[in-house]
Amino acid sequence: MDKSKWKALQTKARRGDPESQWEVASYYEDGVKDADRNVVVRQNLKNAFVWYQKAAEQGHAAAQVALGVFLSTGTGVALDNEAAIYWTEKAFQSGGAVAAHNMATIYRDMGNYRKAFSWYTKAVNAGHVDSTLEIGQCYFYGIGVKQDYAAAVECFQKVATDLAGQVCDADVDDAHHFLGLAYLEGKGVKRNIKKARAHFETADKDRDHEASWIYLNLIGRTLEE
Repeated sequence: MDKSKWKALQTKARRGDPESQWEVASYYEDGVKDADRNVVVRQNLKNAFVWYQKAAEQGHAAAQVALGVFLSTGTGVALDNEAAIYWTEKAFQSGGAVAAHNMATIYRDMGNYRKAFSWYTKAVNAGHVDSTLEIGQCYFYGIGVKQDYAAAVECFQKVATDLAGQVCDADVDDAHHFLGLAYLEGKGVKRNIKKARAHFETADKDRDHEASWIYLNLIGRTLEE
């Protein structure tokens, strides 16, 4: 991105092209430098919000998602959960599975855990498999749904095995951590310290999973031959 391309993009955005408006907003959100590290677009979250809103009003789903995030976190604008829900639900109606996950986090932050769980489920059903971990955690702790250790373990096993490669590594590590907890405490599975250790070690394979490290410090790691 150089200054001439930026000016051309702004022109298209001002003429009402929603894709260009979304791009302008995204550049304002993060800021842009050229190949020589000169600033082309200075970060301006207020301007980002304005342009996301223009694109969202024309039905641009990605802009609607971004607008919901800005409104629900108070980024570049005053926090407004009601407006955040409005725009995020519009994005979901346009087929945006990630919007369902975002709806869940909005309701979670509002303390409405039943609706949060409902939207995590909608997210998974719509194809956003990353929400599977949150569903498992909700079942494990009984947050927004009746506590069900077996259902929680099923979710964690799915993330740790079937979805590995589709979700981020951190989610896979967390899934192994929760499986370790389940086996250590006998929740949803028969208590088995050896299996608990194996899952904790997988979660902490890079020595960066503090929670699993704490339990391994308690029960010990596998001795290397």
